[in-house]
Amino acid sequence: SNTVMVAHTHPYGGFPSPSPGDFYGLGTFNSNFLMNYTIAYNGSKYALYVNSHSQLQAFLTNNPNAVNSSGQFNPATTIGQQWYVIVATLGDQGYTELEAYERATAFVMKQAGVTMVKASPNSNTFKKVGLKIKMQNGTPVLNSYGDPLFENSDCP
Repeated sequence: SNTVMVAHTHPYGGFPSPSPGDFYGLGTFNSNFLMNYTIAYNGSKYALYVNSHSQLQAFLTNNPNAVNSSGQFNPATTIGQQWYVIVATLGDQGYTELEAYERATAFVMKQAGVTMVKASPNSNTFKKVGLKIKMQNGTPVLNSYGDPLFENSDCP
């Protein structure tokens, strides 16, 4: 296939940002594929950019069955558990449910060589949605459960 980009919408009733299913779907395309573009019900626009097709394929191979039939991460898998802990931790840090979902998904995607970018409603300027582990003196800052805390690492 010569497909290099696909586009779709996310209707009201779900999360505006790309889902784990959207992310895993990137692996069904050939190495020429670059981007999945999502237009959300709230006017936000997202793109998932494949930086490394081989890194994406290795990630998907090492994390089989990580996405369930509803397109969400399977909590019974290692990557699913990681994602749910990140979402909960971000919620504890004051992120909204939508922000936590978006940023946790972007964090997992980064491990697979995929970057999520977003343009806010009424804008066509895309910025990286980034998240990184919060560090203090070279050591991760942990919560009371021993899980790392996070901070945004967006690019303008």
